[in-house]
Amino acid sequence: MSEIFTLEALPARKGDGLLLHFGTQAAPKLAVIDGGPSRVYQPALRPRLFDIRAARGLADTDPLDIDLLMISHIDDDHIKGILDFTKELIKQGDQQQPKFARIATLWHNTFDDIIGNSEITEQVTTVLASMGDADFPAGTDPDTAFILSSVRQGRQLRQYEGVLKWETNNPFDPLVMMSKPDDPDVTRFGGGLSLSIIGPRRDELEDLQKTYDKFLRDNNLGRDSVEAALAATQDKSVPNLSSIVTLAKTGGKTILLTGDALGSKITDALQQRGMTCACTPLKVDVLKMPHHGSDRNVTPEFFRLIKADHYVFCGDGSHGNPERATIEMLFAEQGTDPVTLHFTYTVDKIDEKRQKETEKHHKMWDHASHSLAALFADERASGRTFTISEPTDRTGVRIDLLDPVAIPMR
Repeated sequence: MSEIFTLEALPARKGDGLLLHFGTQAAPKLAVIDGGPSRVYQPALRPRLFDIRAARGLADTDPLDIDLLMISHIDDDHIKGILDFTKELIKQGDQQQPKFARIATLWHNTFDDIIGNSEITEQVTTVLASMGDADFPAGTDPDTAFILSSVRQGRQLRQYEGVLKWETNNPFDPLVMMSKPDDPDVTRFGGGLSLSIIGPRRDELEDLQKTYDKFLRDNNLGRDSVEAALAATQDKSVPNLSSIVTLAKTGGKTILLTGDALGSKITDALQQRGMTCACTPLKVDVLKMPHHGSDRNVTPEFFRLIKADHYVFCGDGSHGNPERATIEMLFAEQGTDPVTLHFTYTVDKIDEKRQKETEKHHKMWDHASHSLAALFADERASGRTFTISEPTDRTGVRIDLLDPVAIPMR
């Protein structure tokens, strides 16, 4: 029986949109991990789900079974496409049409769950309820508005999952997290898939709750203070700290999925689990780079403690991601081992967007020292062995670790 273990990274603009295929050719299984920001669901994720339906020979009245739908964290560039997907399923139900997909389990840590019953929760709830779908007040810090928008989206998804009666965060209660280093792997999805939860860690989330409560006490802010909610949510650590990080395994192959987690948090958790150390790094087949390849999320130590054959960079150049400095660190720590770098957009398109981002901030762009294309040319000239994988169509890039998945690229 032919086993499959394939990761697809869709062109999800500045975000993540991943499909994980596992099981066998005769009994294929599917996980959807993140759905990108706006303008990703219709041109990328939805057509790919219908490609899979067609490959499985499903009738119009039969739903596509998605064994796991996971939102790594509440940022817009990970959750918005999933909201669009969910709205379509609800609309089909309202119109008494057969739903084109069926979700077995949703993994998603909302802001309310992360902060728990701390005082900040009521404040954020009050702010969001008072604003409805309106824009945030003039003068609201952009980072604050971004976080509150993401919080609102997380709450919307929690409402939608209730309408669709999805099972949520099973077998965890209430958060998908690593409670202790010897947590057992999750194997409930079948198909030979085993998932080790690397993050978030219980102790980190407990510290986060204490930090927010202390912030309110130190500043004498009342429980119903809108200003307190707006100020406290300026800390971007809430979404990124809560990123679900998981090591997926089957058939002797491994894929590390990182969301937007900090590299130091990932390696700390891996070390707690006894999976990596300076003398024996963790070796995985595929590493989905954290935070779209941002150099703020990784250090040289990250690449010393985790080695991969395939590195996946999700991002179109927005906010400078993937960053050239990240790839320079990767090369410096990789040594002479050959690797494959997978990008969800062509290197030329990424560099074009990165150049615009640089010039937007009134900085000079120098192709030789700033572009990814020049870096790759220099590294090849020096004798480094690596392969660049770029998309050739709307389906992004695909890595088949076992038997190739029987779904055509279009």
